[in-house]
Amino acid sequence: MKIHLIIDKSDSMKTLGKVSIVKNLIRTIKILKETRSVYETYKFSKIDWNGKLEDLEKIVLSESIDNALIFTDGYICKPKKLREFIDNNRKKKYIIVYCGCDARYSNKFGYQSQDILLALNTVTDIYEI
Repeated sequence: MKIHLIIDKSDSMKTLGKVSIVKNLIRTIKILKETRSVYETYKFSKIDWNGKLEDLEKIVLSESIDNALIFTDGYICKPKKLREFIDNNRKKKYIIVYCGCDARYSNKFGYQSQDILLALNTVTDIYEI
């Protein structure tokens, strides 16, 4: 199964160490794939995105993306628009990973960056004991 790692490259993601946070989250996913056999069948693909919700919608349609971790600080749109995007794609797994100390976090739509393992398990349907 292919999991897309969609990375917000907007200006707000270039501040407060968010670039390093995302880099380390991607590194963590690579290490988990290499060290835990439950992830060995998954293929991860990185996609850069400009941080606009309209363009995210275009990307997921044009690439036929069903499963994705979306790394952002949450300043992509108003929370109501984000809710519509998630609701319109209920059959797909788009998990938001909020990055940065100023992230516009909503636990209804995703996870904080320190919960990357939970986010990865949610998108892959793997729940280890």
